[in-house]
Amino acid sequence: MSDSIAHILAEGQQAGARYRLVVPHRASQGITGSQLGRLAGESMEFMDHREYQPGDDLRRLDWSAYARSDKMIVKLYRQEVCPHVDIVLDGSRSMVLGDTQKLRAGVALTAALTTAAENAGHTHLAYLTGQGCRPIVNSGEHPMIWQGLAFNSTESPAE
Repeated sequence: MSDSIAHILAEGQQAGARYRLVVPHRASQGITGSQLGRLAGESMEFMDHREYQPGDDLRRLDWSAYARSDKMIVKLYRQEVCPHVDIVLDGSRSMVLGDTQKLRAGVALTAALTTAAENAGHTHLAYLTGQGCRPIVNSGEHPMIWQGLAFNSTESPAE
């Protein structure tokens, strides 16, 4: 990796250090993790009760509440989510054209976003387009240790 790209990654990482990404209001379904979401889910942390509705999981019925009230009551538990951020970076030669800031902006923004995701405890991967869309080596770690950032593809990112 060239010194200029390493410098840009450092700038992006420094910019992203001030931020932290937040979990969207609508989290992905079926993914559980270590962070608590805003919706009801499958964790062990009790959240609330509500009346039974057709289609509810019968294993969630609160039989002691039924015995007290003669109403079918369902226990709701806190949703657990494992936020993950994927970022795709253009690996084409157009990124290094003279008199443009595309390379600086793209690399710095990618580094800043992954650092902000890391600050929030989210997992992350950065991908580089080119011969397909492949993960950047070590992109699940700090941007300063990424390897293989080469902007020499003749394919457009759309391909």
